[in-house]
Amino acid sequence: MEAVTSVMRAQQILLGRSNDGLERAGLVTRAPHSGDRRMTLAMITARGSETAQAATTALHASRFGTEPLDDGELEALTGVLTRVRGSQGDFGDVAET
Repeated sequence: MEAVTSVMRAQQILLGRSNDGLERAGLVTRAPHSGDRRMTLAMITARGSETAQAATTALHASRFGTEPLDDGELEALTGVLTRVRGSQGDFGDVAET
């Protein structure tokens, strides 16, 4: 979970609560880490995988809500967001390019 909080830039308590809801919905299960009993693994279930695939398909179909933008505007937006995220270390040296 620590690795996920780092990638998602979320507080561990918030991620834990989110996982509680996902677990109640049957989308993930939790299991102890085999090598470190302080850690807990969140594992996606078959239902979770199906739900994620359906959500991904819906997001792609809606162009992630960017329908009003043309291709040039999408490229500009992607460039700006890539630089912002890269400046925070999310993509290595992307901010420098």
